[in-house]
Amino acid sequence: MNKKLFTLIAVLLSSVFLLNAQTSLRKSPVSSPLQKLSQGFALGEIKIEYSRPSVKGRVIFGELVPYDEIWRTGANAATTIEFTQDIKFGNTPIKPGVYALYTIPGKEEWEVMLYRDLSLGGNTGSYDKADEVARLKVNVEENQSKVETFTIAINNITNSSCSLDLAWDKTIVRIPIKTEEKK
Repeated sequence: MNKKLFTLIAVLLSSVFLLNAQTSLRKSPVSSPLQKLSQGFALGEIKIEYSRPSVKGRVIFGELVPYDEIWRTGANAATTIEFTQDIKFGNTPIKPGVYALYTIPGKEEWEVMLYRDLSLGGNTGSYDKADEVARLKVNVEENQSKVETFTIAINNITNSSCSLDLAWDKTIVRIPIKTEEKK
């Protein structure tokens, strides 16, 4: 009888373990989903990877994302941007490579930085200005329609220029990118 009871308990425990294992394998939605985008530009590509937080009824700029502090420009980790050709970020020449994108949002203008140290991630407390490869200021525009989920887009594409647009809530900033190469 003890052997049967032991076997029954073992089977029940195994079933509970398997049920828990299957439950933990189920996917659930993430609150700030990962976005990857790739855009052909001139003779190369611009590739971006970032996480997309949503407004969810919150005050974004000035509260959730404080003014005048470094922001990882997305959620979960630093946003990365890759250029496969020489470009100008604003007026700063940039070599092909992968960089982290950080910003300092302000009420009327943002500072936008390309950063060479990809290991920093979202830890902006360890930000070192010596690892910047570019920094520029761009004006804030009021977006006519509310953008619920943080969005990065490459717009206004010509043979030698485009804008890297960051839009969230009622705010949009446009970062100029140029190249000397023409298709």
